[in-house]
Amino acid sequence: MDYNRLFYMNITYECNNRCIFCISHNTKNRTRHVENPLEIIKEVNNEYKFSERDLFIVNGGEPTTSPDFKNILDYLLETEINIVVYTNGRTLSKYLEYTKNSRIRWIIAFYGLNELHDKYTGRKASFLETLNSLQSIAVKNRSNVSVKFLIENKEQIEQFKELSEMLSDYNEIHLSLILNDNISNRLELGKYVSVLIKELLKTHIVKLSNLPLCSLDSTIKIDLENMTVKNISEYFFIDEKANVKRIDYDRNHKWLSQCDSCKLHNICCDNYRKYRALKIYKDEISLEEE
Repeated sequence: MDYNRLFYMNITYECNNRCIFCISHNTKNRTRHVENPLEIIKEVNNEYKFSERDLFIVNGGEPTTSPDFKNILDYLLETEINIVVYTNGRTLSKYLEYTKNSRIRWIIAFYGLNELHDKYTGRKASFLETLNSLQSIAVKNRSNVSVKFLIENKEQIEQFKELSEMLSDYNEIHLSLILNDNISNRLELGKYVSVLIKELLKTHIVKLSNLPLCSLDSTIKIDLENMTVKNISEYFFIDEKANVKRIDYDRNHKWLSQCDSCKLHNICCDNYRKYRALKIYKDEISLEEE
């Protein structure tokens, strides 16, 4: 659906992982803390009046480490706003009652299998904890979960093929390149990701983000004429002091000079500063904000 507004908040900067590619300065350096995040959200709602046409992103750090996590979900559910939770999933089995609610979408990331995943997260056994949590979710509720594969190099591709088979009951897999300002690296990696995309399209809904579309194999067809575009009108970032800042995600993106003339430029999901993903399912293609 189209959303009028997106509200984003890191409800904590604490995390039970130490990911080597963590993009949260405050989590890596432990420089800030979020006190009373629920009261901040209530204050923002009093001013902005959340509605069913809005989206609230709950992030961190790792949001499930916040002692207010459950109360925040309960409060947001009392409003009519839609919810997305970004989590490493290690303790998701404690919150299975919330996975039943279709208004909450869970985004759970993997870096690979077993030791490789643990290497990226900096925590032993984190892969098994996340996998066990996913397997504890009732099959009928798994449509509320998007499994995200974070890709840095071609060596991960084979492992992600195997992992997708292990997660066959999860119908949506999101492929995203690990944030990297080097566009040349992303263009090169796109060639290898194309192989994975073609495999996944046989069995899954596929979402793509942080990926230059021009790098994909020509056999992956994108029907521009019949594509559905879903947009968000305004983005708001809520900080730990209850300040609400309107964000222009497009302004700071570093496009190449040749991007302007590319026919895919307006829909390109390489715009990694925006919550934009290209969703492909059979003959249906849509550009969504997530």
